[in-house]
Parts: sequence; structure tokens; C-alpha cells
Amino acid sequence: MKKAISVILAAAVFAATLGGCAQTAPEPSPSAAPSPSPVETKTTINGFNSDLYKPDTLMLKVDGSPVYWTEFLYWVASDIFYIYQSTGSYPTNWDEKIAEGKALKTYVMDSAKNAISMYRAVEKKASALGVKLSEEDEAEINSEIQAGIAAYETEDAFNEYLRNSYLDQNLYRYMLKVSILYKKIFEKTYGEKAEKYSDADTLSYAEKQGYIKAKHIYMPSSKEADKDEETRKKMQSLLDSLKSAGDGRERAELFDKLMKENSQDGGLAVYPEGYLFKDGDMDPQFQGAAEGAAVGELSEVVKSSYGYHIILRLPIGADDRVFTSGGSSEGGTDTLRYYAAYDAFRKTVDSWVRDVKIETTEALDNMDFGKIYK
Repeated sequence: MKKAISVILAAAVFAATLGGCAQTAPEPSPSAAPSPSPVETKTTINGFNSDLYKPDTLMLKVDGSPVYWTEFLYWVASDIFYIYQSTGSYPTNWDEKIAEGKALKTYVMDSAKNAISMYRAVEKKASALGVKLSEEDEAEINSEIQAGIAAYETEDAFNEYLRNSYLDQNLYRYMLKVSILYKKIFEKTYGEKAEKYSDADTLSYAEKQGYIKAKHIYMPSSKEADKDEETRKKMQSLLDSLKSAGDGRERAELFDKLMKENSQDGGLAVYPEGYLFKDGDMDPQFQGAAEGAAVGELSEVVKSSYGYHIILRLPIGADDRVFTSGGSSEGGTDTLRYYAAYDAFRKTVDSWVRDVKIETTEALDNMDFGKIYK
């Protein structure tokens, strides 16, 4: 296709996250980093119809703040492209019933209005709380803009890229600004690392989310029956030694010793104090065995799709690091307290969004989705 379709998917994900769709707690900031252009396929289109309205056409007001066509189109394009990434094709049947029985057109419209409302609500709350951008924050935004220009070698090329993403520098700068305000409100409320969020609320969150903490001794299984049986017997021998050590501190210390000497878990160096995880994060056999053991208890020798495990269930601490699958070699850096505080903050932001007043215009009410593509 001649014109690449590329939108700020991180911002779209931010909108979905604050709308209650997130399963885990991302960094609390509506990131505004442009995504790469999609690979051309048979299902790509030539672009969204930016000429459907004049750029300065008023589409709606959010608490009296005007939203013009250029901004509204960005969010519509972002939502539609998100659907494309999820399904592999661009939607065309706008009357199709989808989530909550809504027509697709209504779903996209509501999603765009919700995303815009989130940004306006955060901006409004920041003003009410006296949260402002510092000189360092302004410098950071300018640095982001300059980095974009440098990446595309000239400002004209960067601006063209933004246009192909249904953005301009003003809207891009605004999104960067609100992302910083969002983070600053979070830090003002809960602290930079959520240190102001209480232990009790953190552990209550962990219980509601079904978090489990455990460490294990692991040895991989083998396709050769003799070697596999040898591994199983070795693991049983380790378990027998642990059971004979009694309960409490002595057994915990022996477990750590045997784990360091025998476990072949590549994540041991990253999570030496054990894994804090919830349903779906681990192999089902491992998950079930961990759930079946009381805190302080051992599992039997468990065989998963990876190999053999001896699991020790552990108590959960508010500042334990949360396990993140597929992460960096350093593992997850966010604590349970941070995840819990972010979840509480997300719900708070949701309440701000519900409180905004949206006034639509005739242009928005009569928008023809049949002409949304070029």
C-alpha cells in the first residue's frame, strides 16, 4: 500500500487498560511512542479517510474542552487498527453486534470517546491537585520530539511519519504531557514505588487475584526412559531428605541448599526468593501442585511438561517481586505492592472518566463509518 497505517498502539493499550481490560499492571503512564507500520497483507487498506471532515471540525466536548476531527480520527484509527491486529482484517460491517451486544460502530465510537476522556480527565485532575510539568519534564518531552526527528533524519520526514499515524506534533506532545502528568499523580498518591500503599491492601489484592508464591527444585525430563527414571528417583531422594528434616526453618534452609546444588531452573538466579504468580502464569501441573500445598508445605515430586519439580509453598510479602513470563533476563522489577497500587489507581482514574461530561455534535452523531476508509 502507498500510505502506511501506523498508530500509537501503546496509547490504545493504555486506554483499554484503564477501561478494565488489563490482566497485569503495566507502567502507569499512557505511553505515546509511535509503533512500526504493519506489514502489508491482502487485508490492509489504503488508509483512513482523514478528509471525511475538515481538520477543525468540532466533534465533541469533554467537560467543555473541544475535540476536533484530527484528534478524534486518531483514536478511531487506533481502535480499528487494534481490531485489525487482533483479528487479521479490517472491520467493514459496522452494524455487526460484538462486545456487550453493541454494534461495531458504537463500540469504536465509545472506545474513542473513552480514550479521549481519559486524557482530559487526567489533565483536569492534575490541575486540581496542583500537579504540573517541571522544567525537567518539558525537557524530556522536547528530547522525545528531537529523538523522533533524529530517527527520521529530518523534521519534515518525522512530521510525515506522524501524519501517516494520524498525528501531528501538537497532539503527540499533548499525549506525552498527559503521560507524565499521569505518572506524577500516581507518585503523588502512592509514591514513586507505591511505598505509600498499605501492606493490608496489598495482601488483600493478592488474595483477590489468586497470587501464589513458591520456590522449586527442578530437573528436566528426558525422552529416554532410563534417564527419565533416573531423574525421577533423584528427585524422590531429595524429597525424602527434605521430609526427614522436619518442619520450619531447618527444612527451609535445607531446601535452599538442595535447590542451589541441584536445580536446573534457568530462572533461579533471577528469582532466588521464589516465584510470585497467579493462574495462567505457570505450567498447569506446577500451578495445581503449588495450589494444593499449604504455606510452608512441600509438594510431592511433580511432573510437568518441562520436567520434575519439588515445590515449597511460601508466604506472600507485600514487596515481593511479581513473576513476569517472557520478560528480560533480569525478570520483573515491579513488586506486588506496585501492582496493587496501580490496580487501585486504574479504578480511581475510571471514576474520573465516568464523571466527565461529554457533549457530542451533529458532525459526530451523523458520522458515516461507510466512508472511514479511503
